[in-house]
Amino acid sequence: MSLKVKQDCFFIAYTGLTPLASKSPEADTTVRATGWGKISDDSFTKSPVLRFIDVSVMSESNCKSYYPGYITDGHICIDSIDGGVCNVSFSYFRKDG
Repeated sequence: MSLKVKQDCFFIAYTGLTPLASKSPEADTTVRATGWGKISDDSFTKSPVLRFIDVSVMSESNCKSYYPGYITDGHICIDSIDGGVCNVSFSYFRKDG
């Protein structure tokens, strides 16, 4: 998979390319979620910078039991007990790759 951008990208010491995952992650896999969403439930604005969090993927059956009728193909559920990405649109990357 590749992304097309409208202008050239320049990388410095704090930026770089991250490969996208080639398949959906399995349950109990640690992935890195990224996005520009709200940084807390009571926030009214989105983050001005790209943020990330490392999270564990939940099994589809557990996810469907928590959210009956809402989970379809393409959804990835994460364990957000210790914090999560409830307020962001995110991409996922394998943490070990």
